[in-house]
Amino acid sequence: MSRLFYRKDHYHLIRDGGRAPGVIVGYQKQYFRGSDGRVSSGTVASMPIVRFHAGGQDVKFKDWMGTNAEVLNVRVTVVYDAEKPSLAMIDRPVWNWIPWGPTLGMGLFLCLVGVRGWMEGK
Repeated sequence: MSRLFYRKDHYHLIRDGGRAPGVIVGYQKQYFRGSDGRVSSGTVASMPIVRFHAGGQDVKFKDWMGTNAEVLNVRVTVVYDAEKPSLAMIDRPVWNWIPWGPTLGMGLFLCLVGVRGWMEGK
């Protein structure tokens, strides 16, 4: 199972990834550090383990987004890299874009402020 390298690969999958049906077959506990840097004061999430078929092979991967409810045999759509199918994630149309939402929103806001300033300066 490979780990999804959050930013670069995540965007690549959303933009260029293939899609296939998959099934959640298990969960893996992942511990996140607290603000003091210690695991013991952080949170725990159950990361879905998903199985799907691509390029003539069965593939398993750990998804990037955890959950508190561990439900098995849930059918999901998987977005994956056709050249490296182990690089994959569950397709969540809105949630897939959440990591870039604040950045895109701030960029749009600054563009609008710049255009307004430019227009007032004329």
